[in-house]
Amino acid sequence: METIQHVLTQPIEMPLWLLLAISLPIYVAFMWAISKVRVESREEIVCPRRDEPATVAFLRGPSGRREAVVSCSLLEDDGGDRCEAECVGQRA
Repeated sequence: METIQHVLTQPIEMPLWLLLAISLPIYVAFMWAISKVRVESREEIVCPRRDEPATVAFLRGPSGRREAVVSCSLLEDDGGDRCEAECVGQRA
């Protein structure tokens, strides 16, 4: 019977293609998650034009400031009315 230490110190022999097939999707998913967290942020604000609460997803710039509105819960109903400049300039 092998000890756990002996089992853990054994090298894992795996073909390179299998290692790539496992690690590449994990890497892509990790990078996607990091970019979503760092680049987009979802906030609850009061829409400056309608005075209603809205959930807005902002695109963040390199400095962390709001750059643009990605989506707004109020714009799902009527897509013509855009208040991007006012929402971006609003204080958090």
